[in-house]
Amino acid sequence: MIASVISELDNKGVHNFSLGCLDSYFELNSGIQQNKVFWQHGVVIIKVRKPKFFVFSYDSRDKVFLENCQKESAVYSIDPIPELSRESKFKEIAYDLEKVFDPESYPNSKKRHQRLVYPLRWLEKNGVTISELVEADYAGVEKLHKEWVAAKMADEKTFKMMFPTGRYLRCCRFALAANAVEQPTFFEDVVGVKIDIDYRGYVARMGDRIVSVRVVSVQNSCAYDLAFFTDTWNAPSQLSNYLDVYILKALKEKGIKLFNCGSALNSSLKTFKTHLPSKEVVSYMYSRVKEE
Repeated sequence: MIASVISELDNKGVHNFSLGCLDSYFELNSGIQQNKVFWQHGVVIIKVRKPKFFVFSYDSRDKVFLENCQKESAVYSIDPIPELSRESKFKEIAYDLEKVFDPESYPNSKKRHQRLVYPLRWLEKNGVTISELVEADYAGVEKLHKEWVAAKMADEKTFKMMFPTGRYLRCCRFALAANAVEQPTFFEDVVGVKIDIDYRGYVARMGDRIVSVRVVSVQNSCAYDLAFFTDTWNAPSQLSNYLDVYILKALKEKGIKLFNCGSALNSSLKTFKTHLPSKEVVSYMYSRVKEE
């Protein structure tokens, strides 16, 4: 029952409230299997990780209930909740794909060529191939991920307290499990998921070497970025940008209207995510209020 209720909720294009994000980042389906997900007063509560739990308000206005939640955890909300204190805005970056690929969105022919034409030509000229993620790719994906994590952790610019050392690989496993004809042998604990989620994975190769992996989820006509990691130490520096254009174009051709690539936690990530015409999607967070 709870699975059907949650799967029908309108997340209004917010990344944090999308089914793919709730599942791969906050363990939604795992929580449902363990009877640790609850739907009360317009709020989804996921109690998977001890001692904390996660609170997502879709449309609640029950002040007392929300204040009690806030004593235990931060409260995420699609809309502002004036009754709660300690508000901050959670800003995500999204693309209207019609605008991204509309030549009129760019100030001149040079910019149009730079953003839309050159990336695809470069990929073709340099023999980069992009295919759907399949189980046979997993060993190479795991190897790239291990090297990527090591490179990130060695980079003094990385905010290590917030860096997801295991999350992106988990997204890959979820994508493989969701799309497998038979259950993958490497990830048994996803058997019996309660909400079907449209995960899509992409693998880029230069020759036989996997150089980039991306996983997104699709809900209605919106796609949500879940994992994107690239060999930035050996491959050309602009590879991620060029693959970004390729994958967005592929999603648009599949009928996707909006692509939400999540939050920008630092200036370099924001620069990468806003190199194409974009807009902000704002939701809200209310920090935990500890009892005295």
